[in-house]
Amino acid sequence: MADIPVHNPGNNPLHVNGAVIQPGETRIFPEHQVPRHLRPGAAEPPPAPEPVDEVLALLDQGVGQITPELPALSDTDLARLEQAEQDGKTRKTLMAAFQEERLRRAQQRGEDPGDGQAPVVRILEHEASALEPVLSEVEDGDLTALYEAEAAGQARDEVLAAITAEGERRNG
Repeated sequence: MADIPVHNPGNNPLHVNGAVIQPGETRIFPEHQVPRHLRPGAAEPPPAPEPVDEVLALLDQGVGQITPELPALSDTDLARLEQAEQDGKTRKTLMAAFQEERLRRAQQRGEDPGDGQAPVVRILEHEASALEPVLSEVEDGDLTALYEAEAAGQARDEVLAAITAEGERRNG
């Protein structure tokens, strides 16, 4: 039988077959006196599983299961989840749900939704037929900005005409 060195890497004394090995020391024992877990080549315990990020784990589910969970997420978690989806599957319906949730939160806080457009410019997203009542609420300076934004963008004749008509109505 071979002799086996047993080292104590811990901070407390290690007891082996009635002998005490102080921290940092190594002692030699006959193989039959060394417990199997201290023998060379003994299997180390498996590493602890990595903690599961519960927020990112949502992406393993279907869109129908994810969407109802979005309102419960913090703004940071929502942004992390959206970024992970963009980096992965990029499901269109889920991306739309992220946008809707961001807009809902912004409206709830009374803020600009952060889409990079001034609130007045978002008015141009309306159809021309729905603009007339909306334009009556716009301030004079913003009416000019709307005209310029539409002219530089889609330049829809009916929208430009509605903005012009509102300006003429005011200047009467």
